[in-house]
Amino acid sequence: VKAFEIDDERFVTLEKHASPSLRCIHGSCLDARDHLPAGQKVSLVISTLPLSLFSVVDRDALLATVHDILTDDGLFVQFQYSRLNEKDIQRHLDIIDRLYEWRNIPPSYIFIAKKK
Repeated sequence: VKAFEIDDERFVTLEKHASPSLRCIHGSCLDARDHLPAGQKVSLVISTLPLSLFSVVDRDALLATVHDILTDDGLFVQFQYSRLNEKDIQRHLDIIDRLYEWRNIPPSYIFIAKKK
């Protein structure tokens, strides 16, 4: 399991409290491909950072990277606070489920997607 964090202070906190099975990477999720052995794919990507916080270019690059690193039967889970970026996900992946989590603060949409 790998977690990406670009903020220096948050990275230190993440690394300090991480379980031994978590590899903390001080860097951008946009570079996820660079942190996998050549040709290796992953079965699951979970993103809790709202896509609306990324520029249009970075959002497209992130979703293209997710598509590229997922196995054919892999899943992408995206937590969002609105449905604003649903079409961005759909340009790269097929959304197979949409959930709404009231227990999250603030409540969030959860999009579950797979490769097209």
